[in-house]
Amino acid sequence: MFGFNRNKIKEGLSRTRNSVFGQITTLFGGGDIDDELWEDLEALLIQADVGAETSMELIETVRARVQQEGIYRA
Repeated sequence: MFGFNRNKIKEGLSRTRNSVFGQITTLFGGGDIDDELWEDLEALLIQADVGAETSMELIETVRARVQQEGIYRA
């Protein structure tokens, strides 16, 4: 009984993870890196239950790196 539930939970989490990362990959699919991209990324991370604080830290870190490297296209 518990093994069945564990497998269903694992499968569900795997589908969610694949869906979220697929959406993030699409988001960075070659368009301009602009405020809308950062807002969409924040929404995806929060939707993925990463949490608001962690999402903001991740975005700030990546945003700084993008600026430092002079990257303008996703």
